[in-house]
Amino acid sequence: MLGNFGGQDQGISAESIHKFEQQMKASGNPVDFKIYPDAGHGFQNPVNGKGYNPEATADAKKRIAEFFASTLKK
Repeated sequence: MLGNFGGQDQGISAESIHKFEQQMKASGNPVDFKIYPDAGHGFQNPVNGKGYNPEATADAKKRIAEFFASTLKK
């Protein structure tokens, strides 16, 4: 499971992200979560005005592409 989260997201706390991550790992599931401290909710959406974070978006898109490439092998 891949997760890219905004550290300033008001809807989900870093604490709950870490808790979920630990639960997934305890169940034997591979997990790769990253929290972008300067990003909020919807940070990858360019229509999100001030919430759009191009730096975090570029890194998240790279992580997504790498995840798909390694997970969805033919």
